[in-house]
Amino acid sequence: MTDFSVLISTDLESDDFLAVILLLKTIKDKDICIVVGEGNYNKVELMNNFIYTYFAARKDKIKLVLHGGKSTKKYEDIGSLFGASPYNYHEPHEGEMTEPDAKQLNEFLSKKNNVLAYFLKPPRELVKIEDKNIEKISVLMYGSFNLNFLVLDYKEGDTFPPIFKEKFCKLKAVTYLDRQSTVGRDDIIAPRTSNERQIYDYLNREYPLVMSAIQKWNKKSLRETLERFYTSKDEIDKNNTDKKIREFLVTELPEITVPSEIMGIDDERILNIFGRFVKKFSKEDAMDNYEKRFIMVKEILETNSNQMCNADTFVVSLLTSEMQNFCKSFAVDGEEFFKKIGFMTPHGNMMIIKIDDKDKTKASTLSKENVLDLLMNDYTIIAMSSVPFMTVAMTPMEVGGGKKKLKNKKKRKITKRRKSTKRRRPTKRRRPTKIRK
Repeated sequence: MTDFSVLISTDLESDDFLAVILLLKTIKDKDICIVVGEGNYNKVELMNNFIYTYFAARKDKIKLVLHGGKSTKKYEDIGSLFGASPYNYHEPHEGEMTEPDAKQLNEFLSKKNNVLAYFLKPPRELVKIEDKNIEKISVLMYGSFNLNFLVLDYKEGDTFPPIFKEKFCKLKAVTYLDRQSTVGRDDIIAPRTSNERQIYDYLNREYPLVMSAIQKWNKKSLRETLERFYTSKDEIDKNNTDKKIREFLVTELPEITVPSEIMGIDDERILNIFGRFVKKFSKEDAMDNYEKRFIMVKEILETNSNQMCNADTFVVSLLTSEMQNFCKSFAVDGEEFFKKIGFMTPHGNMMIIKIDDKDKTKASTLSKENVLDLLMNDYTIIAMSSVPFMTVAMTPMEVGGGKKKLKNKKKRKITKRRKSTKRRRPTKRRRPTKIRK
């Protein structure tokens, strides 16, 4: 099916930036609507300025950039990198998509026959889509936290409506990546392997503002971690390690009176505090209580703030036939999965890709190879494909005399022969041998 449009839902966290770059590089000549949120900066401005900076040639095909809902969640000064303005929270703010934006989204969808959607954040806006439009949408999405946030963590009295389950099950098709047992910091992209270094080299060269955003996001994560420890420092008294953390914070931050003040500490001091924190607590057995946070902190320090989750990027790597073929063995029927968490019978096809502990390393390595392939080469999405993967068929496009498709294989070494000092008898000139690449 070659006649389709595209819907991208993103909150523009660090891995989202790379995922969106990959999508906008591969989606050509298709109408696109982008829904952004959440945070304390106007992400519509941020996304528009990102597009004007790096994808100006595609801006005519990006028909709409809408806000999926704003929140007081800190987005640091990342928004200001792209000229986005902060929200004024003296006025009430909407947690969901506003009615004017919902109207524009439904008008966009009403004119389309088939829509391919990428859900890279909790898709709050789904509840605002009319049923006649939602049944046109085939989704490729990152699950785990994104679904938990909207469904499994839902409690009576929360502002988010339970109608999400009903709407979700009316989607035409869903391919859903579930990594419940391998989330957190088990899988990151950091410049350690050759492939990952090439990813960062490319971003540094072609998307320097995105690299700055990734680094700022990591420093923001450090501040939030410190804020979390500080918030609980007067409450935690379960074991000796908690007492030591409390004492450490009091010594390092004597001037802090409320946790929010931590967000104003400069980068250098934050990095120095965590350098001492890791050195002091790395051998504490009881740090298992904070395992994921501790691993994240160490990764940020060791990579000089150059690291991101391989989450939304993993989803986009499923565009490639190599990843699709690899993940077919992990695909399970989605109907039973969704019924277990209270969903009604799905209207369309639902497929879950479950990546477990024993397969996570191989899956991670392969996904990052394909992220690099999509980043370095010129691909075009040519068609939506069929069940079980409601994703796309892709074709590499030759550019500038034929850009060669990157393959992560060892290249045959070709060495020059040393010139001999001995005289040789003249021989017939032979044609050069073709070396198969």
